[in-house]
Amino acid sequence: MANRCQVNTFIRTSGAFDAVFDFDAAVADPARPGPLGPDLSPQTVGGASCDPAIAAPVRALGSGRPSPVGRRTSVRTWPLVTSHCRAHAYGSRNAYAASSVPVVAELSQVTRTTPDTTKRHASARGQFTLRHGDDAAPVTLGVVGEHHLTNALAAAALALSAGVGFATVTEGLNGASLVSGSRMEVTERPDGVTVINDAFNASPESVDAALRSLATIAAATRPTVAVLGEMRELGTTAPALHARIGRRVADLGIDTPITVGGHHAELMATAARDAGSAQVTHVETKDQVLALLTEGLRGRDVVLIKGANSAALFETAAALATGH
Repeated sequence: MANRCQVNTFIRTSGAFDAVFDFDAAVADPARPGPLGPDLSPQTVGGASCDPAIAAPVRALGSGRPSPVGRRTSVRTWPLVTSHCRAHAYGSRNAYAASSVPVVAELSQVTRTTPDTTKRHASARGQFTLRHGDDAAPVTLGVVGEHHLTNALAAAALALSAGVGFATVTEGLNGASLVSGSRMEVTERPDGVTVINDAFNASPESVDAALRSLATIAAATRPTVAVLGEMRELGTTAPALHARIGRRVADLGIDTPITVGGHHAELMATAARDAGSAQVTHVETKDQVLALLTEGLRGRDVVLIKGANSAALFETAAALATGH
């Protein structure tokens, strides 16, 4: 997390780029301490500030005037600052509905409770209608997780502002897929068990997003298991943030939470129990997780594996995905 903050600071202040689209700052609500609301989404008020955040650098680059950072290069470099200082970027419908950015997404329903509508809904893949000027086209993302809706909007805003054709943008969004493993990687086993491998890394926001995707895929009709390793690089806020995730597990009604690691993992387990989760298990190693689940999983179970990269829970997820 510290390294991501340093990269963001460099992008914002170095003067090395023609323009910077700072979505992280744009969705922040200046009236509140920090951009994230109780549901870990950008504040509604913050969404309304996206327009000036994008408009100034776009106008400068498009008009040939000096860019906001006061320099020009023959090859334009347009970095995009998201909320990666805190987590994988994602947000709420309200934040972007309130925005007057030229790129407007009218989000279709991401089904949370009806698994039979279509497979893509039950798999937590987002759908929305992308609108830009007089153009509109449906988009179905190939990646799992509602939090990718705003990732897609950010990519579309940047591409359209840079002059990429609308048809090319929508084709790219519809064709987007995972480029690396262990990032919301979903495997349907022959025995009916669904394994969600999101163990590449973990932060409070990305864990929350993964848990919501788990609940969406299970759609209140399938048993849910959440294997949660510790989150790293949280500093003095680590105890409180782990406890918050534990409470979130209970709020979402996850049936079988399993926490993995040391003191902070125990804090997650305790918070989940205190908030009403009845079947919480804490173990110290990933090998214990594999032993628990190899025999314990049944058809129709949906299992999420999530944790810091250093916890190496992606190895556990890979073993569970193959059933070995």
